Amino acid sequence: MVEHPASAVSVQRLLQQLERELHQGGPGALAFDADGTLWEGDVSDDVLRYACRVECLQPEVAPAVAAFAAHHGLSSTGNVHELALRVLHAFEAGAVPRLPTFQLMTWIYAGLGASELAELTDAALRGPPELERRHRPALRQVLQWARQHELRCVVVSASPQFIVERGVQALGFEPRDVHGTRLHFERGLAQQRLPGFVPFGEDKVRACRQLLGDVRPLAAFGDSLFDLELLRYARLAVAVYPEPALTQQLQGLEGAYRLGAEAPAP
Repeated sequence: MVEHPASAVSVQRLLQQLERELHQGGPGALAFDADGTLWEGDVSDDVLRYACRVECLQPEVAPAVAAFAAHHGLSSTGNVHELALRVLHAFEAGAVPRLPTFQLMTWIYAGLGASELAELTDAALRGPPELERRHRPALRQVLQWARQHELRCVVVSASPQFIVERGVQALGFEPRDVHGTRLHFERGLAQQRLPGFVPFGEDKVRACRQLLGDVRPLAAFGDSLFDLELLRYARLAVAVYPEPALTQQLQGLEGAYRLGAEAPAP
């Protein structure tokens, strides 16, 4: 049975469709967004909130965070942790633009070393709420199917690279399988300038190509409108517990499916 484009499917029917596409269209890979797709919630928010709670951000980044806050109509008073939380709350409320905020939520860790960032991330993701308890069970099944068929799986996310790398370890991804927003290091410490681009919107396709080369994904998985270009790039587009705006955009797109709580049983 071929599902109607953008129709809700169970994970079992999705796997059947992936199997058909694999045999009909040939080998490929699977590409995943991270936050809201592989798991519930946003790990970048989790780690920044935890960093503010344990007060580990470096004071030298405070002027840049204050300037960002002032530029976007927020109060620029307070220490670096107060400023960071103010920006985070505004971001969660949709009061500051996404792209520059994604950049800030990466360079705000300037002054910390790679081992400190790994320890910080691990502590934050142990929760509560623990990240492993927020993994999407359906996506675990998809990953198991892909690895049984020896398909490469990659993650493309606007969240900081060092956070996503740690977050996806329990799902079997290696650092080479991840393209997040990357920090620049000098003398072992993270710097405020970023060395590359933020994998966001159309640049998610760019990041995917950097990971996979000319291999077009067999399927891509995402939850928000900002994953749309990545989903369109793949042979099959799978919206995972999608935002309404993404669902609307997928209507009429051939090879588009919705995976979520409303999906029918097989």
